[in-house]
Amino acid sequence: MEGDDNDEWPITTFYKLILDQPRLDLQQLELPKIFMNAYGNDLSDTISLILPPNKVWKFDLVRQNNKAFLQNDWPNFVEFYSLSHGHLLVFKYRGNSCFNVVIFDMSASEIDYPCHHETSRSQNQKVM
Repeated sequence: MEGDDNDEWPITTFYKLILDQPRLDLQQLELPKIFMNAYGNDLSDTISLILPPNKVWKFDLVRQNNKAFLQNDWPNFVEFYSLSHGHLLVFKYRGNSCFNVVIFDMSASEIDYPCHHETSRSQNQKVM
């Protein structure tokens, strides 16, 4: 049927709801298969997440068993933003392996983002 072609409406936004079980989403983040089907071949092995106010976090994109995960610093990201059950992350793909991300708490309000800034690709260290 005309107009049903997914190429006309590429998936550029997705969300991740943090749940208590399994706790795996606090160790790594799996990217949705439908997003990976559309953009997976274009993504580099390093993914950048940009959060307000223009804070950049970099993660390794690990592909395994037909799945893709953000790893190697995801637990630090979870701790830094105090993510827990009920938090919602909204990802908007900007291209070039870069996403804008906003975080909502359990009241459905955007969080107050910490003032520290991440600088190191390997450690995403916080600088005061």
